[in-house]
Amino acid sequence: MHPTLFHLGPIPIRSYGFMIMIGFLVAVHLAGRRARKVGADEEFVLNLGLLALVVGIIGARAFFVIHRLPQFLAQPNPVLAMLNIIGGGLEFYGGFLSAVVAVIIYLRLKKKSIRWYLDILAPSIMLGLAFGRIGCLLNGCCWGGVTSLPMAIRFPYFSLPFQHQVFETQQLAVPGEFLVASPDRSPDLFHGEILEMTDEEFQAELETAKPDTPLGAIYGRHHGHLERYGVTLADLRELIERMDLRSLPVHPTQLYSSLNAVFISVILGMYFWRRKRHGMVVAWMFVIYPISRFLLEMVRTDNAQDTFGLTVSQGVSVAVIPLALLLMWVLHRLPEVSPRAKAEMEAHAAKQARPVEGK
Repeated sequence: MHPTLFHLGPIPIRSYGFMIMIGFLVAVHLAGRRARKVGADEEFVLNLGLLALVVGIIGARAFFVIHRLPQFLAQPNPVLAMLNIIGGGLEFYGGFLSAVVAVIIYLRLKKKSIRWYLDILAPSIMLGLAFGRIGCLLNGCCWGGVTSLPMAIRFPYFSLPFQHQVFETQQLAVPGEFLVASPDRSPDLFHGEILEMTDEEFQAELETAKPDTPLGAIYGRHHGHLERYGVTLADLRELIERMDLRSLPVHPTQLYSSLNAVFISVILGMYFWRRKRHGMVVAWMFVIYPISRFLLEMVRTDNAQDTFGLTVSQGVSVAVIPLALLLMWVLHRLPEVSPRAKAEMEAHAAKQARPVEGK
């Protein structure tokens, strides 16, 4: 787990954002190559990718915030908490569906073939997701349930899986040295970022932070806690190592999800060149991914079953599958080749056949 991958000077480069960007670049590059081979507009595909990225991130964050609205409203600064994407919190389905709607609207405005271009994008969408799930692993989110399987992984102290097992499922117990009283007197874990400081750095931060600010209050509570137990930050770090304070072994669902997305991307990419009817690649994506996501949610424990006894992602999956089947039914009542796509392919072929001046 490496939430911060590296630093560019004083600027931290977050793993999740970095992997999303790498996934975006690879996905758009391959979609562009696919577009070029079939006579579509490669530059237009790049525009679609940028639109999908921006709208997707906004939609994913909005879905996450709406799903957990009471938690955000309980924060000291709800608006700032909602906008703090760096702190984590994106729901793939929110971004996925928002991006698809935005792309469809844009294609319609530009009078381009919707089903043709969505077919071009579909394998790349899944490949981009594969990179994003590696970002989830590095960030420590989207974890699975406890398991004894050989591929199980353990997350470090203060990671989200560790906190979940301490406070939500109560599968882990920690010594009192690591339980700091929160403002409402409920126990909270000694903050991981403070533990990474030296005692001298923490003392300097404590002296410069204003006591009446949220950060100053956090530092003050942790300083009082250290004095009460008569320990230093170095003592706590040593205790973590000695006690091997990590989460219980859990399913590496992030890796499962990444491999699943790669598999779907490969299948869709192969089918793209064999399909006879435009629109069927994206239609199959809307069938295969929801089924696999429903199954993956069964071994994840980070999402509550608060949607008719299902997780919200399972609920969305159940809703999407019949819509995808309906889309297939509609596609079989349309011409196999999109008329707009056919016109664009013919225009591209004519342009390629036109002799170059001066030769």
